[in-house]
Amino acid sequence: MAGFHPLKPLDSKILSLTGVQRRKSRWGNHPAYFVDDREFVHFHSRREIDIRLTRRFQRLGGDKLRRDPRIGFRKGNSEWITFAVRTREDLEVALQLIKLACEGNREG
Repeated sequence: MAGFHPLKPLDSKILSLTGVQRRKSRWGNHPAYFVDDREFVHFHSRREIDIRLTRRFQRLGGDKLRRDPRIGFRKGNSEWITFAVRTREDLEVALQLIKLACEGNREG
């Protein structure tokens, strides 16, 4: 588990989403992913991912999201959540949230 880094398995899956590009994050030196020129995912560390999950999706997920210990919310009205990837099984949950974020951040 010491060599486990979620960026490696997630990178190709995120880039396979329609219209997604990888660039340098606007908020740091880590890789970030953009759809329609809007950053919707970036990595903070080997195991921490920020996901721009729109307020609409946060409301729809409600208590289920808030009960998940892997998810952290920012104060105020932020669309960004933090997701902690501890195990390989967490990758699938992360990918589902990333897919929602990708769709929620598309123009139109």
